Amino acid sequence: MSRFMPSPFGRTRSIGFKAAIATAVPVLIGIAALVALELKNLRDSVYEQAEMSTSDIVQLMSNQMAGGVKWGKADVVDKVYADLVAGSDNELSNLLVLNRDGAVVTSFDSPSLASFGALASLTEASAERLAAGEVVTGWEGGHLVVLAPIMPGGERLGTLATAWDQSRLESLAADKMMKGALFGLLLAAMVVGVVALFLSRSVTRPIREVTDVMTALAAGDNQVTVPYVGRSDEVGRMAQAVETFKQAAVEKLRVEAEAAERRREAESERAASEESRRAASEEQEIVVGEIGRGLSRLSDGDLGYRIARAFPANYEQLKADFNGAMAQLEEAMRTIAASTTAIRSGTGEISQASDDLSRRTEQQAASLEETAAALDEITATVKRTADGAGHARDVVGRTTSLAEQSGAVVGDAVKAMSGIEASSKEISQIIGVIDEIAFQTNLLALNAGVEAARAGDAGKGFAVVASEVRALAQRSAEAAKEIKGLIDNSTAQVDQGVDLVARTGEALKEIAAQVAEINAIVRDISASAQEQATGLAEVNTAVNQMDQVTQQNAAMVEQQTAASHTLSSETGELVRLVSRFRLTGEARKAHAAEPAEARRPAPARPARRPATHGNAALRMEPANEDQGWEEF
Repeated sequence: MSRFMPSPFGRTRSIGFKAAIATAVPVLIGIAALVALELKNLRDSVYEQAEMSTSDIVQLMSNQMAGGVKWGKADVVDKVYADLVAGSDNELSNLLVLNRDGAVVTSFDSPSLASFGALASLTEASAERLAAGEVVTGWEGGHLVVLAPIMPGGERLGTLATAWDQSRLESLAADKMMKGALFGLLLAAMVVGVVALFLSRSVTRPIREVTDVMTALAAGDNQVTVPYVGRSDEVGRMAQAVETFKQAAVEKLRVEAEAAERRREAESERAASEESRRAASEEQEIVVGEIGRGLSRLSDGDLGYRIARAFPANYEQLKADFNGAMAQLEEAMRTIAASTTAIRSGTGEISQASDDLSRRTEQQAASLEETAAALDEITATVKRTADGAGHARDVVGRTTSLAEQSGAVVGDAVKAMSGIEASSKEISQIIGVIDEIAFQTNLLALNAGVEAARAGDAGKGFAVVASEVRALAQRSAEAAKEIKGLIDNSTAQVDQGVDLVARTGEALKEIAAQVAEINAIVRDISASAQEQATGLAEVNTAVNQMDQVTQQNAAMVEQQTAASHTLSSETGELVRLVSRFRLTGEARKAHAAEPAEARRPAPARPARRPATHGNAALRMEPANEDQGWEEF
C-alpha cells in the first residue's frame, strides 16, 4: 500500500473534524458548567424562598396559638391550622404543639402526605436555641422542619414544631432545572454548529485544496498552481511551504542535469589523471628501490655506499640529500671512532680516582662515627653529673628550709621559756602572799589562845580551836616555803634552759647561713654542669650532622664510582658499536688496528652504603652519546 494512500477513515478523522471536536468539547464543558451553576443557584433560590415563606407562616401560627397554648385549649389551637390543612395545596405533613413544660397540647399527622416522625427529638435537640427565641429551620428526609417558640409578649409559652412535605417544591425545582438544561443544550448546539461552519470554511477546505496540490507534486506534476499563497495565517504559511517544495523540485531537476554533465567531465579528467599517476608510480618505484637499497647497506654498517643511478628531475634533490646524509654520518662515525680511545682512557682514570675517594670517604665516615659515639658517652656522663648536682641543690635547699624551720621552732621555745619564767615569778609572789597570810593567821591564833587562857574554863573550847588554827597556819607556812623553794629551783632551771635554747637558736642560725652558702655553691656547680651538658649536646649534634654529611658524601662518591664504571662500560659498548660500521680511507684502518679491549680499571672495593633516596647513578645516561648526531 502506498504511503500516500488516504486512510479509509480519513473523513471521520479529518483536521476539521478534530478541530471541531477540540473546540466543541471545551465549549460544551463550559456551557455545562454554567448551566449546572445556574441550576444550582435556581434550586437554592427556590428552597430559600420556600424556607423564608414557611418560616413566616409558622411564626404567624405561633402568635395565633399563644392564647390557646397558655390556657391549654387544644380546640383553639386546632382552629389555627385547620384552614391551612383543609386546602388542596396543603404541604403540612406533621405538627406538634408543646407548652412551656414540654407537654403536648395538640398534634397533627397528615393522612395524605409522607409522615415525619422526628419532630419531638429535633425539638428536644434545639431546646437552647428555642429558649433564646430563635426560629430553627432545616431540611430532613425530604421535609422542611420549622421550629418556632410561642412567645408573643416576650414570655415563652411553648413551642410550635412543624414538618412540611417538599415533594411539590422538588417537582417544581426539577421542572425549572430541566428547562434550563434544555436551553443550555440548545445554546451549546448552536455554538458548536457555528464553530464547525467557521472551521470548515476557513481551515478544512483550504487544507484539503493544499493537500491535493501536495499529492500532485508527489506524483511529479511540477506545473500545478499552489493556492492561498498570499494568506498570512497558518494555511498561507503551509501553502508557501508547498510552493517552496515545488520550486525545490524544479531546482532539483536542474541540479541533477548539471550533475550528470559534471560527472561526464570528471570521468574524462579521471582517465587523464590515472595515466599521470601510473607514470609517477613507476618513477617512485625506481626512487624507493634505490633508497631502500641504500638503507639496507646502512643497516649492514656500510657507510661508504652512495646512490649513483640517475633519478627523475623531481627526485634529484632527494638523491643529493641521501648521499649528503651518508657522507655526514660517515664523518661523524670517523670522529666518534677517533674519540673512543681517549674517552676510555679518561673513564679508567675517573674510575680509579673514584675508588680511592670512596675508600678515603668511607674511612673518614667510620672515624666520625666513632667520635660521635665517644661524644655521646661524654655527653651522657656530663648530663648525669648535672643531674646529680641538681639533686644535691634540691637536697641542700630542703636542708636550708628545715634549718630555718628549726630556728623558728627554737625561737618559739625561747618565747615559751620566757612565759614559764614569768609565770614562776607570779607564782612566787602568790606564795609570798600565802606565807604572809599564814603568818597573820598564826598571830591571830596566838592572840586567840591568850584570850582563851584568860577566860578560863569558858574559853577552853575556843583555845583548842585556836591551837588547831595555829597549827594549820604553821603547816601552810611550811608548805608555802617548800613550794617557794621548788619554784626557785624551777626558775633557775628554766633560766638555764632559756640560755641553752637561745644558744641553740644562734647555732641553728649559723648552720642555716652555712647551708645557704653551700646551696649557692651547689647551684653554681649545677648551672655550670648544665651549661657543659648543653655545650656537649650541641657539639654532639654538630658531630652527628658532620657524620650524616660524611655518610651522604660517601653515598655520592659511591654513586660517582658506579657512574664512572657505567661510563667505562658504555664506552666499551660504544667502541663495539662503532666497529660495526665500515669506513673508507685510513681512519677505517687505524680504527681496525686498535685492540678490541682497552685497559679497564679495577673495580672499587664495595663500600658501606648509607641509606639514600634513590640511585642517581642507575639513571645516568652517557652525556656524549647523542652529540655526534645533532646535525641530523
